[in-house]
Amino acid sequence: MSVPATQTGNSGTSIPLVVHRVRFLLKLESPVRLPRFPGSTLRGLLGHGLRKTACVTLRTSCDGCRLYSRCDYVTFFESPASGKSQQKRYSAMPHAWVLETAPFPLREKRGLPKRDSLSFTLILVGKAVEKLPLAVTAMRQAGRLGLGHENTPFHVEKIFYERVLGSDEWQPYEAKAGFRPDTGVGALPVVPEPAGLTTLRFMTPLRMKREKRLVRPADFSMDLFLSSLRLRIRELVAIYGLPGQDCVLPAIPSGLESAVVETRLEWRDWTRYSNRQKTSMKMGGLLGHLKLESGHLGQWWPLLWYGQWLHVGKQSSMGLGQYELVTSL
Repeated sequence: MSVPATQTGNSGTSIPLVVHRVRFLLKLESPVRLPRFPGSTLRGLLGHGLRKTACVTLRTSCDGCRLYSRCDYVTFFESPASGKSQQKRYSAMPHAWVLETAPFPLREKRGLPKRDSLSFTLILVGKAVEKLPLAVTAMRQAGRLGLGHENTPFHVEKIFYERVLGSDEWQPYEAKAGFRPDTGVGALPVVPEPAGLTTLRFMTPLRMKREKRLVRPADFSMDLFLSSLRLRIRELVAIYGLPGQDCVLPAIPSGLESAVVETRLEWRDWTRYSNRQKTSMKMGGLLGHLKLESGHLGQWWPLLWYGQWLHVGKQSSMGLGQYELVTSL
């Protein structure tokens, strides 16, 4: 069942943003090594596949290309700001997609055995879901380019899409069946009502800044976290939200520390290799969990619920800042 954006529970909060989740199962042709958090690797893989699929000029650089503003690779993967108002505010707009990798087990030795399967979820915001056929073709093209430093070949074995956001009910995706996702009001989910104690568990490192410095465990606060989440959702709604629908978000938070029953956070360092910059980059962030009194969250509950798939903080598109909510009575 779906409801208009103005009816997402009884909190008074309205988030007119359609979100779709698509799960890819990849079959590897030979062993491959992956980093602890493989979102960066998968992001590069998607980018290479999109470039091979969408670029018609075969140029090695997009600089000066006459087709730049109309290129599917650029508009989907690079998300450049268009128009004076957007260019004044953004160097590049928030992406209309997020990679989700944490729900799938990562092996301690990091080596995946021959012919093993690797899974990830592509989250598409707003009408970006209409680009799903392009993303599927790109991933199939990427399979020929290869995964990781070894350029290990793979093929896309299966693709599923979630019937309703948050339902965890998955259906096979068949491009030939004329997949027509709902991108209107009917696709908005019903946000479940909170109850009892909720555990907010960070599944990938949270990289959040305050006064231009990364927030460490001692600097973390619920007000700061919710402010960052509010800003991200507000920007996504402004760019990709449903037209003609009111967006009602809570005021800037203050005093919500009373909702926090327990805080267990730690800083976890890790590095990734950047093909663009040809160097390793430090990507440390916060991991751990918070325990929250759900009844104290009020208008913030719908934002927290949506944020599970939109992520929070820096490098969110490559899967960082992902968390899950687990509610117990």
